[in-house]
Amino acid sequence: MGLVSANDDHQLLSKIATNDGHGENCAYFDGWKAYDNDPFHPIENRNGVIQMGLSENQVL
Repeated sequence: MGLVSANDDHQLLSKIATNDGHGENCAYFDGWKAYDNDPFHPIENRNGVIQMGLSENQVL
């Protein structure tokens, strides 16, 4: 059994990895977009959006 190369007629990535549902087009990012457009501020924008999303892990 050999490795699949780019020249073979096989799909190298799954449908999940290649569709638009896993990126910024999913509902998770709608809250972040709303927050970016209208962030809450206790004095200057009391009607703004408060983002209470999930924590984000980053490698620095």
